[in-house]
Amino acid sequence: MESNWPVKRALVSVSDKEGIVELCKFLDKSGVEIISTGGTRDILTKNGIESLDITSVTGSPEAFNGRMKTLSFNISSALLFRRDCPRDLSMAKELDIEAIDLVICNLYPFLETVQRTSDLDSIVENIDIGGPTMLRAAAKNYKWVTTICSPDDYDSLIENLTSNEGTIDSTFRKNMAAKAFQHTSRYEIAVSEHMGKLLTDRLPSELYFSGESMNLRYGENAHQSARFLGDKSRWETLQGKELSYNNILDADAAYKCCLELTYELKNKYSCTIIKHSNPCGVASSEDGLDAITRAWNGDKISAFGSILCINDLFTLEMANFLSDKFVEVIIAKDFSAQALELLSKKKNIRVLKRDFNEELSRDHSVRDVLGGLLIQKRDCEYSNTISKVSGDQEIDRDLFIFGQITAKYLMSNAISLVQSDKGALELVGAGMGNPNRFVSISQAVTKAKENGVSDFSKCLLTSDAFFPFKDSIEFISQTGLRNIVQPGGSIRDEEVISASKKANINMYFTGMRHFRH
Repeated sequence: MESNWPVKRALVSVSDKEGIVELCKFLDKSGVEIISTGGTRDILTKNGIESLDITSVTGSPEAFNGRMKTLSFNISSALLFRRDCPRDLSMAKELDIEAIDLVICNLYPFLETVQRTSDLDSIVENIDIGGPTMLRAAAKNYKWVTTICSPDDYDSLIENLTSNEGTIDSTFRKNMAAKAFQHTSRYEIAVSEHMGKLLTDRLPSELYFSGESMNLRYGENAHQSARFLGDKSRWETLQGKELSYNNILDADAAYKCCLELTYELKNKYSCTIIKHSNPCGVASSEDGLDAITRAWNGDKISAFGSILCINDLFTLEMANFLSDKFVEVIIAKDFSAQALELLSKKKNIRVLKRDFNEELSRDHSVRDVLGGLLIQKRDCEYSNTISKVSGDQEIDRDLFIFGQITAKYLMSNAISLVQSDKGALELVGAGMGNPNRFVSISQAVTKAKENGVSDFSKCLLTSDAFFPFKDSIEFISQTGLRNIVQPGGSIRDEEVISASKKANINMYFTGMRHFRH
């Protein structure tokens, strides 16, 4: 029967130094011999805590700028030999191996580094090798060795040692071993997932989950249960209750669309407003408030109960603009104190702070289908090559990109109508989610007219896929539209181009389709 086991020697090597001084003072006072490494030992020494340098146990110096510290036959042996096995005990004595009863180790901050920088060398140096080895060895020998992998468990360790007079009970050892295995598993999954994206363009053949799990109030509908699996640390909730399933879907679309505009239109602030996964308002301007105003005016009715994202400091003026309007979630780079004070009067609004320096190109998109999963690279590309196939008018590069991005985030068949006004770019009409592309065109034109557009010659129409027939062009020509962007690729391209030339329409091919289902 497993019993309590005394702690006489502890190995301490931590990246997160929170609480380690207090814990080691307790261990030192309790007569536990402490072995420590590099930076950990420096902190202990500065605080008057004696410890053995790990090199006195390994018999080798730390090497290669810290890459070699704890990887050692002596360390692993001290953790792994069985205390109830005469053969192991005899061999340990013969090899002069002294048992280590407690491992306190947390790992290099790999995920934090990935979120902070895209520098591959920095990321690689934060892949921990020795730490997981120690944790797994200690956890494997849980009958005699205690494994602590989080500062959250320091108080429990102290309580257990105190109540058990310097020993640790088997239940605590088992719980900590299980936690260590889970911790190293999540760590390896995170390394595998992110390094796979950084080192190769190939799609993964297996999918893993690393991160937190959070219950949601319900799923897409009230009768569906739901959970969020992922990294909640990517956003900071400043106000409001937990996000719902639909909130997360729409917030994701709003953020990603805004992030793409951030990268491409560096001299402008961009605002995206999403409802049921579709942009109902998008605008980019040199003034953040102007971007929000234009985006909202793109479809005031649909914007009710929407998700709004702005890649700017959210100011009091912006909060005042939204004071008589209802949105579910506001996402911004940051919020002024005055804006937060005003928003606090609307308790139901979720207020999220989000960084706009993330990389999108390495993401994957996953969809569940009957019998399995579909995985693909995220559609974060668009054409920067302007290939004119009819007409003689040059197109503004920013408007060209803006049209592609807005069309890409609409459900197929998708049509976006955008224009440049006083230096700002705005979505003035959209048609989406129709099996018939002609219907989407008609919807986009109707919405633009509702928004007060009378001179369509200043607008740019962007289609997410090719026009299969010339009838769409003939209809478009009747509106006064004179600029069309589409990928091309239809067997009737020549017929469509001919119709464009006949109507004096400037048509540009991108060579890149953007279906979204």
